[in-house]
Amino acid sequence: MNSDKSNIEDQLLIRFIQGDTSMDEQSAIKEWLESDEDNQRHFERLQQVWENSGSVRVFDQIDLDKNWQDVQGKLELDQSAGGKQVFMLPTLIRYAAGILLLATIAFLIPRFSQPSADLMTLTASFDGQSFELPDGTDVWLNSGSQLVYPTAFANDERSVKLMGEAYFEVEHNPKHPFVVQAGQTETRVLGTSFNLRESNGTEPTELVLVTGKVQFSIGKDQVLLAPGDRVIVNALGALVKEVNEDPNFMAWKTRTLIFENTKMEQVLQEVAELYNIEINIEQSSFGACPLTTRFENESLQNVFETIELLFGVEIISQNGSLYTISGAGC
Repeated sequence: MNSDKSNIEDQLLIRFIQGDTSMDEQSAIKEWLESDEDNQRHFERLQQVWENSGSVRVFDQIDLDKNWQDVQGKLELDQSAGGKQVFMLPTLIRYAAGILLLATIAFLIPRFSQPSADLMTLTASFDGQSFELPDGTDVWLNSGSQLVYPTAFANDERSVKLMGEAYFEVEHNPKHPFVVQAGQTETRVLGTSFNLRESNGTEPTELVLVTGKVQFSIGKDQVLLAPGDRVIVNALGALVKEVNEDPNFMAWKTRTLIFENTKMEQVLQEVAELYNIEINIEQSSFGACPLTTRFENESLQNVFETIELLFGVEIISQNGSLYTISGAGC
C-alpha cells in the first residue's frame, strides 16, 4: 500500500481508535501504519489528542438528522407572515460538524505533540530501563512500561505520556512545567522527584512524592502534594491523599525490600511482585508469621534461604516461576 497519508482519512482513524471499524478497514489501517514511520507518528498524535481532548465528542454520537430538523425549524420563516423563505443546503450543514471536528483535531495535534520534534515511544525491558529525556530529566521505567515523549520539548510545557509505572527526577525549569499524562490523570511539576504508577486493573493509579511539590489532577479534582505524600484514584474516580506508609513503593527500582514486623502473607506478596514469580503457602497459618528484615539487591535464592532459616520452612520450586512453601513456620 502506498504510505501517503491521504489514503487513510482522519475520520476513519478516529473510528479505528473508537473500535468502530470493520475487519477490512482494520487490516487496511494496520497495513498503512506498518508501511511508513510517518504514518505511525501521525496516528499516535491523533490518538493522543483524541484521548486528551475532553471537549471533543464522538462524531457518531451526534444525531445529525435531529439537529438538522431543529435548525431547520428555527430558521424557516413563516411566509404567511410576510417573511422570506430560507433555503438551506442540508447535506453541507449536516456534515459541517464532521469537518469542524477534524479541523479541531488538526489544530490540537501540534499543540499537544509539539510538531518541531518527533514523538518517541520507549518500552522498558523485563529488567526495567533508565534514560534521560531531552530536557535532562531522568526517568526509570518499570518492566513493560511505556513512555511517549518528543525528541525535543518545543512548547511551554514539557509533556510526556506514561503507560505503566515510572520514577521521575525532573530537571528544574520554572518557565516550562513538566507534565505527565497517565490514563485520565495529569501530574504537573517544575522540578521534583516522584514515583507514578498508572492503574493496571487490580491496583489504582498512584503517585508518591519524594522531593519537591506536585500538582496531581483528574478532571477538575486536584491536590497538591508535599514530600512523603501519596495520592491514589479510588474506585469512584476521586483523589485520596494521605501520608505514604509503604517503604517498598519503589522496590522495583531500588531492588530493596524493607519489612518491620510485617506478616509473611504481605512479605511473600511483595517478594513475588519484585521477582515476577508466584508463591503458594501450604499452611495458611504461616501467612500470619511476622518478619523484620531488609533485603537489598539480593538474589531470589538468598531471599528464600533466609526465610527457610528464620522459620524452618521448605521452599520448593515447581517450574522456575511457581514456588510452594511447606511448614508451619512460627
